[in-house]
Amino acid sequence: KYGSDTFDLISVQLYESWSYINCQIRSSQNPSEALRLFINTYENGAMMNFSSISEELKIPALHRIYVQPRKLLVGFSFGMGAGKSIYIPPSRLSDALLGTTESCGMPKERWPRGVFFWDMELDADRPVNGSDLTVSFAAGFNNIFHVR
Repeated sequence: KYGSDTFDLISVQLYESWSYINCQIRSSQNPSEALRLFINTYENGAMMNFSSISEELKIPALHRIYVQPRKLLVGFSFGMGAGKSIYIPPSRLSDALLGTTESCGMPKERWPRGVFFWDMELDADRPVNGSDLTVSFAAGFNNIFHVR
């Protein structure tokens, strides 16, 4: 109704239960490639299903959403056992944005504005997906974005 210029930032949580990206990665898609496609999809127009609220919003049930990279925030988490919520390491985002020896990165103007994670209090202390592995999202993401 109002267009994407109405919003300064748009956050998308990859860690919602049984998310689409979770399904892609669990079906053996490379996490870095899945992230690159995810970011590109929002810039090029992601198809969303608003069937439960389309009448109230006065929009079609299926609606294409465009998000400029400078407005996109991508949310990560430590995951949840049994695959309900996915953990994607910061290194996979780095591979998606900066590239690897096997793949090119993304031009910086197409990077998302930033990232966030759930939850900061647990950073570097909480086990990933119920394992013994811990991760510092803040340090990992700072290695990519260099914000502090």
